[in-house]
Amino acid sequence: MDLGDRYLNVFFAYRGAAIDDARLTSGKQLEDSLTRALGVTLRAVSARAVQRVERDPDRGRAAAARLKELGAKRILIKAAEQGYITQLACKMRECFCPEELGGACHFEPVTAGLSDWMPTLEHFPKPKREGGKEAVDNAILAHRLCNRIDYSITVGRSYASDLKRIRKAREDAIRRNNEGPDALTRI
Repeated sequence: MDLGDRYLNVFFAYRGAAIDDARLTSGKQLEDSLTRALGVTLRAVSARAVQRVERDPDRGRAAAARLKELGAKRILIKAAEQGYITQLACKMRECFCPEELGGACHFEPVTAGLSDWMPTLEHFPKPKREGGKEAVDNAILAHRLCNRIDYSITVGRSYASDLKRIRKAREDAIRRNNEGPDALTRI
């Protein structure tokens, strides 16, 4: 296990606990302390992982077609066509989309209502706030809400209301799944 794998394992173990236990430090404080302890940032570890990935335009074309159907931004479609995005899945450090909805692979169409689970661009490996540009080689696919929570954690902003929205989405999905396909005909 290399240093990057060790960092990710420790980070997500503690971050998961921090979400469940309000007494623990914020995600940003936790990330900073792990960076000091291990001598590498999570973004640097993740950037190295992205650089090792080979582009696959054949698989990307299928993802591009689906992104077009969803009404995603042109840059995401272009990144998929060029093989930078090969799977329709949220690639944030942590995807918060409930498994009951379909998890990382569940996306809803882009609408004026701005769904939590619509596809959005995450500037990666170089974030926008650090001068990262909107380009095919600096783009990963993310759910709108996962992108928002990741930013909140990075800047130390509270995301408790976002976690409530996730819980509600999970409960709604469980209820719909339990009602079954006949639920609408029982009215």
